[in-house]
Order: sequence, then C-alpha cells, then structure tokens
Amino acid sequence: MEKPLQSIPNLLSICEEFSCLSGFKINWTKSTLLPLNDSAERLQFPAGIPVVQDFKYLGIQIFPSLNRIVTHNYTQTLNRVKADLDRWISLPNSLRARVSIVKMNILPRVNFISSMIPLSPPVNYWDKINSIVSRFIWNRKHPRLKRSTTQRGTDSGGLSVPNFKYYFWSFVLRPILVWHDTEALVSWRKLEGNCVRPWSLQEVLFANISNKQCRLRFGPIVSQLIQTWRAAELQCKVSCKWHTLTPLFNNLGLLIGGRPISCSAWNNSNIRTLNNIYCDTGLCTFYDIRDRVCWQIIPFFFYLQLRSSLQAHGAPVQQALPIHPLHKLLVTRSKNRGTVSALYHFLLEASYTELPLDRIWRRDCPNLDSDFAWSQVWTHIREASRNPDHQQIHFNYIHRTYLTPRKLHCMKLIADPLCSLCSLRVSGTFLHMMWNCPPVSQFWSKVAAKLSDLVSVTIPVTIPVLLLIDLSEININKLKKRTVLAGLTAAKKLVAVRWKPPHSLTIRQWALTFLDVIYLELSTARINGASEATINNWRRAADSLKELIR
Repeated sequence: MEKPLQSIPNLLSICEEFSCLSGFKINWTKSTLLPLNDSAERLQFPAGIPVVQDFKYLGIQIFPSLNRIVTHNYTQTLNRVKADLDRWISLPNSLRARVSIVKMNILPRVNFISSMIPLSPPVNYWDKINSIVSRFIWNRKHPRLKRSTTQRGTDSGGLSVPNFKYYFWSFVLRPILVWHDTEALVSWRKLEGNCVRPWSLQEVLFANISNKQCRLRFGPIVSQLIQTWRAAELQCKVSCKWHTLTPLFNNLGLLIGGRPISCSAWNNSNIRTLNNIYCDTGLCTFYDIRDRVCWQIIPFFFYLQLRSSLQAHGAPVQQALPIHPLHKLLVTRSKNRGTVSALYHFLLEASYTELPLDRIWRRDCPNLDSDFAWSQVWTHIREASRNPDHQQIHFNYIHRTYLTPRKLHCMKLIADPLCSLCSLRVSGTFLHMMWNCPPVSQFWSKVAAKLSDLVSVTIPVTIPVLLLIDLSEININKLKKRTVLAGLTAAKKLVAVRWKPPHSLTIRQWALTFLDVIYLELSTARINGASEATINNWRRAADSLKELIR
C-alpha cells in the first residue's frame, strides 16, 4: 500500500462488508501487519491490528528487506546445522553412517531454503557448510579424500556426499521448465514474462544481456536465474553462443550497424530464433524462408544484412545448429518431477575429473590392462555386501585411505617409516603392507586357494582380482561371485587390522570372519525375501566354512 493511512480503513470496511455477507471474518490473533519502510512504521494504525517487524510463513522468516530475508534464513539454517552436527559428532557412527546422516537430515533442510529462496546466500556460505559437513564426516580428523572425490556418486568412485551448491543451482534453474511451456497454468509465469519484455522468457537466457543490466531490468529472482544458468554453462563446459534457440532480435551478441537487430515483418511472422531460418545444411536461402512463411512483401535487403552479420559474428552458416545441452535436458523432460535430481546429476557429472587411482595402481601394477574397467570395480563394491561398512573396506583399499607407516611418518606421527611386521626392513607403503609383506603374501595365496575350492573355479593370486575386486576375467555366475566378494571382504578386514596384536593372519581367523559375513548376508537375504537359490548358496558356503574351522 502506498498510502496505508487512507487505504487501511477502506480495506477494513471492505473486509467487514464481506464478513457480513459471507459469514467469514479476519482472525486478528493469527493476522499481522508488516510495515515495508520507515514512513509506514511511523503511521498510527487502528487499534486491534497487530503490527510486527517480521513473521514466519511456510517456514521462512519474512522481513521488509529482501536482503535481510536471505541473510537471516540462510544464516539461521547454517547455525542450526552446525549446532546439530557438533552435538552428533561424538556419537559412535561409521563413515558411511555419517554420510547417511548428512543426506537424510542435513540435505533436506538446506534444500528447503534453497528451493524457497532462489537467491544467492551470504558470501562463503557454501564453503562454510561444506567445512562443517566435512568436519562431521571425518570426525574432526584430517580428511583422507578430497571433497570432490567424496561428492562423486557411488557408481563413479565416491561416497555420494551432497554438493549443496549444485542442489541450489538446480532449484534456481527448475523454473526454466515453465518458462518454455507456454501452456503452463502458473500465475508467476505471466509476471516474469512482463518483467523481461521486450524479450520472451524463451529468449532472455540467450540474449547476451550483461549481469548488471539483468539486475537493473529484471529484478533479483529472474536475474539470479540468468546468472546461475551462465555459471552452470561454464561449469558443464556447454557454453554455446549459436544454437537453435539463439534469438534474432534484441540479441546483444548479434548486431547490425552496432545495434541489435529489429525487423517487424519477421517478428510478426513468428520468425524469432535461428531455428526458424536454419535447416539441416545451415542457413536457409532467402527463397526457402519466403516460401515457408508465404510473405507477399519480403525485405530481401534485411536477409542480406542478417547473413552478413551472422558470418561476421562467427555463426556457422553452412552447417546445422546444435541443441543447447542444458536446454535439451530440461525441455525434453515429459514431467516436472525429478527435474532437480536430473539437473543435479548433470552438474555433478560435468565436474568430474580423472581420479588419480588409475595412474597410482598402474605404477604399482604394470600389468594392469590398458582398458581396465573401473566402473566394474565400483559395481563390485556395491555387490560385495549389504553392509555399508563392508563396502567401505573395499572402498578404502581401492582409494588407499589406510594410514600406513610411510604415511604416518610423513605426517610426523612416527619416527620410522619401515614395516615393523616383517624382517625385510623396507618402507611401509600401502602395497607392501597390503600385498608384498611376506606374511600377507602367503595369506592371500591361501585365501585364493580356499575360495577356489569353495566356488570350484580358479581364483588367480593377482592384484586386480584380490585387491581391486576385478572379476571380469573369471567365468562364474552371480551367486558364486557374491561368495567370492564376501570372502575377499573378510580377508581385507583381517589384513587391514593386522597392525593390532597379535599381528597374525591365519586361515582359521579368515574362516571365522568369513562366516560372520555370510551369516549377515543370509539374514539380510531372508529379510528382503531373496530367492531360494540365493539363500541356499549362502547356506552351502556356511557349511563349507564350518567344516574348515573344525
């Protein structure tokens, strides 16, 4: 209200008349009045109307200032997350359990604010929340993996730790689906369409308008979406100036005589984007465009100007235009549901860089296949056990996260980097402690022999099979593969804790540990209604191990 002193009494009288006619009335115990500026605060309002400085609506604290709404709500969420994680950090949870806590408890809270307030949070907000989450996941200890590695999906060698910034970007970009749906029945589409005139909602993303002009002309919400779109383009390396949706008119990246192009005849005939004047071989000829639109009077000179401008600005005039990858991801979706998830995974996968694992393992294992399938390794980790902690054992081996004597020496925690569990007096590297150390090497040979007898298939004593769980060269069915993976889980668990007294590795110890793993898998199979073949497979393996223990 621009003149609340005169408007409020009239508004109240209208409400009173409506109350008399309908039988409904305003419950002033649940209604408040919020002054939006200093002049409104100095006004004298009628008695009985509660006046407040802020209120909560749908979980969001509302203030007169938009900046204060953003700062207060984001900061409050951050403080609550920090307080909760500081309280839970001392609980005896495993690494995977802590990741699950973040995904199930922290992520929904942060995403709620991101979806309700699609504006940039305070400076360094994402760095702060990532630091708090990392501190909780690693239990106040120094992280053993890069944050970018932990944020990768489990099918790509990570732990699926949420990337909160990418989720925020996904929520901000979600309205583009409505922008390109001219039949969408949402009230705000028309409002935002009026904000971006003379452009349409479909064109404004590609009109090359500066960020400053976006903020001045379109308001905070629309300009935030445009800026986020551009940031996502850079992140995904899909920035594309010339594509099917590049606008012809009012495009600051396509000029004639130093000014944006304008042609009312083409515009009135719905020729607005490059897609309307391009074909499979590139820019359409003048006659093709004329025949397509059936103009009686067509400005041929304008066509010549446009073709010259496209060539001068570097547009491909002799080849078909591509479809913008991000636009294709959004608009080709048949339903709005799942849009945020699809965007998030697109952004996340675009941020992937090559893991150093391939180089490190090839250095220690020169005979590793040139086309070694790491994707199969990540799949086998998930198949190794239903227990997340057992999966983590294989994950730790492959990522080499265990603190070996050499690592501890580099961290200045111990004075001697040599292996103290054998007489070779060599550096306690990961490969030595987990493979080359004589007691460990003998143990792996015995484990491979016992597993071979158990599944009636020869299990080779090689690093790719036993440490990297690459079973692609072994011809066994799925049930036997699960048995082998469970046996390797037990073996790796014993080798990993060998630093504890009595430092021994025996087949009996392995059989007992293997039996515990099998009983866990058997119980899980029964609970989840697994097939009879799966249950019988675990039973046979358990019976064989009992014979071995006796």
